[in-house]
Amino acid sequence: MKKYGVQIIFNVIAILLGTFLLRAVGSSAGKPVRIIIILALLAVLCGGNIIFIKKADSGKSVFEKDYIIDQNTFKNLDKPEDYIEVMKDLKSYSKCGYEAEKIIQQWELFQKKSQTLSTVSFEGGVYDVVNGDVESVMLGNMVMFMKRVAIIQSADKGESVTQHREYLKQIVASNEKILSDYTNLIVEASQMSSDSPTNGEVESLQILTQSIKDYREKIERGDIL
Repeated sequence: MKKYGVQIIFNVIAILLGTFLLRAVGSSAGKPVRIIIILALLAVLCGGNIIFIKKADSGKSVFEKDYIIDQNTFKNLDKPEDYIEVMKDLKSYSKCGYEAEKIIQQWELFQKKSQTLSTVSFEGGVYDVVNGDVESVMLGNMVMFMKRVAIIQSADKGESVTQHREYLKQIVASNEKILSDYTNLIVEASQMSSDSPTNGEVESLQILTQSIKDYREKIERGDIL
């Protein structure tokens, strides 16, 4: 009940206000005026409740401020779950909400693909290396995402943030490329018939592994994005 307290109060106040207006105008105002008041009341109720529902879906209250990136944000990034929690907070920030949601979805997809790789491959060796590389790149991309959001948050009201938002979109695109390469690795691993692959299979895996490593290094150097 406490969770919906503000929403209940809003609805009660809106209904009481509408009732007061209807009584104030009385029957002398005519039917059209009364209909307009009723329609306005319904619009306020619908609009207000939609806002409450959207805020509830994002896990934030209607009067809660946007999450602010600060030094503590980065100090508290100890494990992957910490990164995801920050991204969830950023979902409700209008200037990066869509991209933050995509980053979360990509991370969840990576977790599923990681389980798949473990299922279809033999444990250890090149697979663990690649899995660690992909995780490292995706977490690193989240840090770059947060840093750019911090820049957006510090921008003046009239300052353009188009360039920074494009940067966020490019981070999302880079993750898509990483996940595509990772999917190729899973397919390659699924075609191995034993823990002693042929020379051709080893070469194919090494090329793909090096490709992901090179991609990660380019992102870290800033050659990409």
